[in-house]
Amino acid sequence: MAKTLKRAVQKELIRKEAGRLFSERGYRSTNIKDIAKACGFESSNIYYYYHSKEDVLFDVLKDATNRVISQVRHLGDNEAIKPSERLEAFMESHVSVLMGYDRRSYSVLVDAALGDLTPKHRKAIIKRRDTYEMVLRKIIRAGIESGEFNKLNEKLVSFAIISMILRIRLWYSPSGSFSPEKISQFFFKFVMYGLSGGKACLDA
Repeated sequence: MAKTLKRAVQKELIRKEAGRLFSERGYRSTNIKDIAKACGFESSNIYYYYHSKEDVLFDVLKDATNRVISQVRHLGDNEAIKPSERLEAFMESHVSVLMGYDRRSYSVLVDAALGDLTPKHRKAIIKRRDTYEMVLRKIIRAGIESGEFNKLNEKLVSFAIISMILRIRLWYSPSGSFSPEKISQFFFKFVMYGLSGGKACLDA
């Protein structure tokens, strides 16, 4: 049990530091020795858990996507909640992860050149990305079918929402005047204004 816990803790540390280095330096400019040094390990310790640097990258991306999906998966088919409320929860979760403690790993997920992954690993990450997008598309579709949202192309709407949220990371500052919660609320109102044809209230 103790050995399993130690393994989990050390892999989490490797993912965290690798995600930070990949985000700051880029994947190709970071090597195993850099990751090991950041963790306070010898390089051999990294190879105890991973076969290669590419294997580390895949684990960072897999962990980031799994965290994101686990927080929103239930929203796709939850008919007990209005589509607008599901959309608000989805956007709040997305902003929270983007600005959260593992935001560097998420940044890697956004910026990662999937060409650095093996075909098998690339396919796995793309599949997870598609799963995440499909949750949002289900919410948009439910809103259209219920009449809460205007009839718009759900695929384009989902792309627009995700792209808008991802841009936050380019200008957001923890020391700025806008908290993640306030940003999320404003973006949700902005999206609802468009989805409702201007009927939803839009304020700062």
